[in-house]
Amino acid sequence: MRIRHYAVLLLTPFFCCCAIHAETKPLAEPLQYALEYRFKPRPEEKSIDVTLSVEHAELVRKLDFNLKNSRCYDFRSQAGLTRVGDRLAWLPEGSTAVLKYRCSVNSERESNGGSKAYDAIITPNYTLFRGDDMVPSVRSFTRKGAKSSATLVFDLPEGWSVNTGWTRTKPTDKGGKAPTFKIENGERNFDRPTGWMLAGKIATRREVILLSGDRRSRVAVSAPEGSGMRRMDILVYAQILWPKMEAAFGRMPEKVLIVGGDDPLWRGGLSAPNSFYMHAARPIVSENGTSALAHEFVHMVTRIRGKKNFDWIAEGIAEFYSVELLYRAGGISSNRRERILEAQKKRAAHIRTLSAHESSGANTAAAYVLFYTLDAEVRAVSQGKYTLDDIVRELMVRRKVDTRDLVNTFTFITGGVSKVLQSERVRGSE
Repeated sequence: MRIRHYAVLLLTPFFCCCAIHAETKPLAEPLQYALEYRFKPRPEEKSIDVTLSVEHAELVRKLDFNLKNSRCYDFRSQAGLTRVGDRLAWLPEGSTAVLKYRCSVNSERESNGGSKAYDAIITPNYTLFRGDDMVPSVRSFTRKGAKSSATLVFDLPEGWSVNTGWTRTKPTDKGGKAPTFKIENGERNFDRPTGWMLAGKIATRREVILLSGDRRSRVAVSAPEGSGMRRMDILVYAQILWPKMEAAFGRMPEKVLIVGGDDPLWRGGLSAPNSFYMHAARPIVSENGTSALAHEFVHMVTRIRGKKNFDWIAEGIAEFYSVELLYRAGGISSNRRERILEAQKKRAAHIRTLSAHESSGANTAAAYVLFYTLDAEVRAVSQGKYTLDDIVRELMVRRKVDTRDLVNTFTFITGGVSKVLQSERVRGSE
């Protein structure tokens, strides 16, 4: 007994020491560096000043910016900057590194009936632009396992407000007034503030749309004050289509921003992952039964893009669902749907191949007809078990696609071979 007791006494300090050691051993900290983007509009200069600050810059070895077709210039930093051709290499140094530069905003597109038209603009009263154009695409070289947390802060002229497709968060500036957004992209280690943004004297309408499983989407429509943007019409239309889009595509964004305005803005529509632009004069549903608004909704949610010369795939899917979603929601009858199909066939009658770098109106009509027919084929081959929705959800995972992806996905879903995808128009695009 004494021997056992003595052994216990000897071992007790050892275990105590181990316990104390385990309790006091520091936990490994995550390798995270903080990015702060600051946008300062300068209407008088028709530009935006950008400041990029990197905290814990020791985790970042190099940021390699692609300046091809970029509107950004006058890059300055105390850390190392090297430009070779269209590439700008920045080597952040110290605990906090700062890069400053300027970007011109105005981007002229084809004219509106002879007058100038812009898909990005800055005026004394507002500015509309894509964040992608203010922060060039970048390749980040960091310590292994390092990830970014990012915020976007706006330094605005007096009387201006701002809206983006990102979630607003608590301001960190001294006065607590600078609009601040949390930039979070789970697909990338280096977060960029992409998507459409509108700042100035603007008006906004908002709605929360309930989804399945207690999830929800927050939808906002913003336009310059006094513009003809039908904000409430758009919100009502979104409320009608949202459940049908969720059923078709499976996932919906948590926050969406729709921006627009009058001339001299470009009379078209352009999408981004969390937002899209639509000119105020565009009808929600056109006289031919298609919907530019629903078309951009589909682009934004699916994020499918065609590889080179396969733009028709993304455009055809968006055009097909611009009618199909409205039909499923009860907005148009089956007779109207058939008349739309016949009109699209007429418009596409002269199209021999779908191949094009950018799909024209006739090409898109031909692609609409193809996807209408493909949907029927999927249903027939699978005996009603699957639809085009299942094909699209698979393409959403691949994101950038071509005809081979379509063919393989059809076979993967149905187990059969598509005759529709062997048509002359499709083969001519390969």
